[in-house]
Amino acid sequence: MMSADGVTHAFRFQAMANPCEVLLEGCTARQAHTLFTQLEQEVRRIEHKYSRYREDSTLSLLNRSAGQICAVDPETWQLLKLAGVLWQHSAGRFDISSGVLRKVWQFKSAQEQTANTAIPHEQAIAALMPFIGWEKTHLDERHFQMRAGMQIDFGGIGKEYAADRCADIARAAGYRHCLINLGGDVVATGGRVNGSTWQVGIEATHTANTANPRIWRVLPLNAGAIATSGDTHRYLLHAEKRYGHILDARTGWPVENAPSSITIAAPNATEAGMICTLAMLHGIDAETFLHQQQRPYWIQPTA
Repeated sequence: MMSADGVTHAFRFQAMANPCEVLLEGCTARQAHTLFTQLEQEVRRIEHKYSRYREDSTLSLLNRSAGQICAVDPETWQLLKLAGVLWQHSAGRFDISSGVLRKVWQFKSAQEQTANTAIPHEQAIAALMPFIGWEKTHLDERHFQMRAGMQIDFGGIGKEYAADRCADIARAAGYRHCLINLGGDVVATGGRVNGSTWQVGIEATHTANTANPRIWRVLPLNAGAIATSGDTHRYLLHAEKRYGHILDARTGWPVENAPSSITIAAPNATEAGMICTLAMLHGIDAETFLHQQQRPYWIQPTA
């Protein structure tokens, strides 16, 4: 992410297992501090509520429901409804109930990689497939139910949603020169105070976790969002083959022949992230899918 000198207030923190950054112009340092605090609190609220690592999160309560009907609040209902739309539009490739596959797939960062990490046995994946399938769930405005043994995971939705919520808060407070970056999901409430655009750097794939990550391309952003998805940060190496972390819920296996990364520009981070993920799930046909979406896109091919 490129920042500016002088009047740009910057705030950085770590959340949702990603580096986060907010840039703000056209206000005093005290005003910036107040907004930064609000935005960090909102990100941490969403992280806490939908974390799969916290026993007291809303997500964990749903995953422990063991087939029982659970009450859901309006925010959770909206996210679940979005998950259903994505499942339908992807013809089942994207499915938040594929979270149960975390039991067998262990994707890691570049720093955590070993030369030949084991991949799951086909039998282990096959044993989990009966617990995957959005069509096996029921959702209405107040309730959600899934079969015993199923689990859901808001990965692929939650971070983008948090970025859009932060942008909503900034707009509601009257800030029109704010840029929010949650681990590569970037939203701007408007351009910079001098009338220029923000400059968003896209990391070159397979170098982003090195000591000196390389910028592949710099994109201008005035208002709206840019999101990037790929196999740079989470993957698995086995027998000299790189397996990306995006799983096809229909097979339980990482999608084959997908680009290394896809970047999308859209009005908001949720839409940009959604298109990125769905395109990756189309593998070798990703660009055909992207062309149909009629949004600006940039592809880094497989190395």
